[in-house]
Amino acid sequence: MATLTAQRDLPEETVAAPAWTKWFFRRDAGGKDVRRDIEGMRAVAVLLVLLFHAGVPVPGGFVGVDVFFVISGFIITGSLVKELQSRDKISIVGFYARRAKRLLPATAAVMVVTVAMTLAFLPRTRWLSIGWDVVASSLYFENWRLAFTAVDYTAQDQAHSPLQHFWSLAVEEQFYLIWPSVILLVTLIPRRRAKRRHHQHVESSSPYSGWLMAGMLLIVGPSLAASVLYTQSDPAPAYFVTYTRLWELGIGGGLAIAAHWLVRTPKFIAVVLAWAGLAVVFWSAFVIKEGMPFPGTWALAPTLGTAAVVGFGVAAGRFGPGRLLGIQPMFWIGGMSYSLYLWHWPFLIVAPEVLGHPLTMAEGLVVTLGAAVIAWISLKTLENKLRFRKEYLVRPLAALQMGVFATLIGVLAGLGLVLAIWPPPPPVSKVQVTLDPGTGEADLGQDLLGAQVLRAKPLGDPAGRPKDSFETIIPSAEQAKTDSGQQCIARAKDVDPDPCFFGNGKSSVSMALIGDSHAAQWTDALDVIAQDRDWRLSVYTKQNCSFNSEIEVLYEGQAYSECTEWSKRVMAELKKDPPKMIVTSSVDRPIVQNGEAVPAAASKEPMAAAFRKTWSQFVEEGIPVVVLADTPRPQMNVPECVAENMDTLRKCTFKKAGSTDPNTALQLAATSTKGVTFVDMNDAICPTPRCAAVIGGVLIYRDTNHMTATYSTTLGGHLNSRLPQTK
Repeated sequence: MATLTAQRDLPEETVAAPAWTKWFFRRDAGGKDVRRDIEGMRAVAVLLVLLFHAGVPVPGGFVGVDVFFVISGFIITGSLVKELQSRDKISIVGFYARRAKRLLPATAAVMVVTVAMTLAFLPRTRWLSIGWDVVASSLYFENWRLAFTAVDYTAQDQAHSPLQHFWSLAVEEQFYLIWPSVILLVTLIPRRRAKRRHHQHVESSSPYSGWLMAGMLLIVGPSLAASVLYTQSDPAPAYFVTYTRLWELGIGGGLAIAAHWLVRTPKFIAVVLAWAGLAVVFWSAFVIKEGMPFPGTWALAPTLGTAAVVGFGVAAGRFGPGRLLGIQPMFWIGGMSYSLYLWHWPFLIVAPEVLGHPLTMAEGLVVTLGAAVIAWISLKTLENKLRFRKEYLVRPLAALQMGVFATLIGVLAGLGLVLAIWPPPPPVSKVQVTLDPGTGEADLGQDLLGAQVLRAKPLGDPAGRPKDSFETIIPSAEQAKTDSGQQCIARAKDVDPDPCFFGNGKSSVSMALIGDSHAAQWTDALDVIAQDRDWRLSVYTKQNCSFNSEIEVLYEGQAYSECTEWSKRVMAELKKDPPKMIVTSSVDRPIVQNGEAVPAAASKEPMAAAFRKTWSQFVEEGIPVVVLADTPRPQMNVPECVAENMDTLRKCTFKKAGSTDPNTALQLAATSTKGVTFVDMNDAICPTPRCAAVIGGVLIYRDTNHMTATYSTTLGGHLNSRLPQTK
């Protein structure tokens, strides 16, 4: 049985290994021996991520992050265990000093460069959000910021942050905040026993292993359970939060704790398992896709695959994947994987703004290669210079001070970007629209805004033609994101109706608005009508959910059963308290039949039939159903374009032709169902062949496809005149 003395000559990535594996290690830039296969797996991980982000068809390339998690847990835990076994203690200061000099200088450099690129190339509408992303990333809690944003459905159409990739680094650092203390805590009893017995030699199967493994299992078990459950119930935030990812780092840590057992695995078994693990990692990258519930159970594939490569790689020896993974190009890429990961994403986000169009795959690869050059320069001139500086090697406190300084640089850079547009735009004041008692249209005695400037039949109205500038625009481009009619939209996993009420909330006469976010954008227009008619407006809206109780639609790659159930419960509630009128709208979605997704084109007729059957239950009771046509889609972020072209707003126009589908399932059903009224309001949103970004001084869209609440409000008069007249 190998003793600790023999282990001390091995690299910190491996707690124990037989002498014949010496060939397995190579020296890194700091002169430290590292395992070839681990550096190669780092290369695999970063290449998967880079190719995926560059647009290469590697649909599950994001699993490279999961590979990183396992490797990081293994290396850091191995280092801590080695220190504990050799000294019966862990230097917390030394541990964090090593992390600080390894991570923080490069982080600060990325923050400063990202802020500079944001100021130079990105629209002002994004400065505030990116500024706070810089602060959050510098302090390593970007994953929580993204998790909170993922819960906000109104923010989901916003452009990616150039620092979004820092979520995974934040998860790692949060793990490292607690793990050294956990190790010290769970080994408190065996360390005391070791001191009392005055052991001179500690066997490789040290008294700490069992305790450490128990502590690791206390992390891995609950975290894996939370990952599976939370991913099923709310996948968007589950992707980012720390506790759904700790188990992946924990598996790597468990490998380090069990290394002196794993290295004794019979060679044939080790070879088979190591190669199978590598195959599973690549299988994951091509089978797992965006939209699948992740991490959850799907993350077991890349995680356990990586664990097999790392855990059995030494025992497999020359016949394992280490020969392939350890070739010079892979070793070199693995050595700069952290730098590559840091630098590639900001450039991929900024490049489309510079070029004026989304990146093609070829352009994505060119930008990624350019970022790799920046990463190499950063590694050689900044990271390694500070990482291996003699002063920081012998004075851990000096390294910590340097880390604090680097963090402050990032935080101050982010705050500087926030202050560049300070004070933040105030909340949008709600426009007050009253309707003429005689005509039911907008009262022309008030100041005319938005759609109020259009005549009763807006099609072709010169007032709706694109103009280059307006004296004032409301909401401003900076305010548009928050000018939303999505206040009460239910999230994906919600099934219980939880309506919001507008108009006269105490009225016994009600109108119900039901559907997805494209129905919710009509809330403010209908609020004007409800107030005029002295009705109560009940709003039932749900994320990505068309109102139908008959057939399941596809959402994030699977059947959206929560939508169908929610629709049934809404119907049951409305039957208890029948409304005077039902208004609905939605986006076409593919359906699911017999567990299989049906193509969009083939989904229209079955979906239309489902709509007819759903609506007929109300029509038969004498309740009119109004179906609103879907609104034109600009296919660009309108507020961002407006912010960049305040004096040339015509650059923000788009062709009306092709911006809507004239044969949606919703329209097919509405125009062929007795008792259902189909209302197309698009002549008041886009009156001319080219759709304007601003009409009557009001910004029409708050993102790429939803109206601002202000413009919706100004449509109240036009919509009122087209609704069925009820007694």
